[in-house]
Amino acid sequence: MRVNIPFEDRVGIAHEILAVLARQGLNVQAVEVDPPNIYIDIPDLKQSMLTSLQADCDQVIGSLPLSSPTI
Repeated sequence: MRVNIPFEDRVGIAHEILAVLARQGLNVQAVEVDPPNIYIDIPDLKQSMLTSLQADCDQVIGSLPLSSPTI
């Protein structure tokens, strides 16, 4: 699944967002940073996991709500 995580641009935010994914044990296949968005391909991410991912991303200062992912 490819997700788009919009953010307020600042140094280190992409690293912090990727650390959230690592803590959840998610394998990241590709990352594209195009401020103010970070697009991440996460093959093992299920629709049911989005609420948890959003809650964890909300802890990153400057991250905004996930936009609709494409499957």
